[in-house]
Amino acid sequence: MGSMYPNTPRHGYPQTFTVTMPVTDYDSINKLVTTRTMAVLSHELHHVLDFMRLHVMNNARNNYDANDVLHNIDGREKYYNTPTEYNSYFFGLANRLLSRIRDLEEGGDLDILELYDPLPRDFRKALPIIVGEADRADKAAYSKFNPVMMRHFIKRLYGLFQRFWKTYDEIAKDQQS
Repeated sequence: MGSMYPNTPRHGYPQTFTVTMPVTDYDSINKLVTTRTMAVLSHELHHVLDFMRLHVMNNARNNYDANDVLHNIDGREKYYNTPTEYNSYFFGLANRLLSRIRDLEEGGDLDILELYDPLPRDFRKALPIIVGEADRADKAAYSKFNPVMMRHFIKRLYGLFQRFWKTYDEIAKDQQS
């Protein structure tokens, strides 16, 4: 499964993005409705959104060719650390934490959240849990982040972690009142 983008952005005109997956037999159709497929579709959707943000709105160009980069080991390190791949993998890795935040902000029950979805308040203890809940492809990308991207990832995830606990504490305080 992958996505294709137009070569040159055309301002003011609709852009066409194609996500492809071969569906040739019954097994292929069954694979289409798996959790993994949903993770890949989410990943590809983030590429589309990044494309719109980076290319169409800013008229920027990619500084790498994904096809060339994917076929050599050094290129794979570069590939995982490009801004668009990093961003897509970040959302894959942070998905469960984002779901927890959304559940809280939409009026989630704190008792149920604590019982079925506990998260330590210490970020160093929570980080392996958060990454461990991610899809295997996202975990593989996490292991390929260079030191700069890893620091950026940790800082960005820590911000979401703080948002989760701030929201949680505000709801808990309101419920006690």
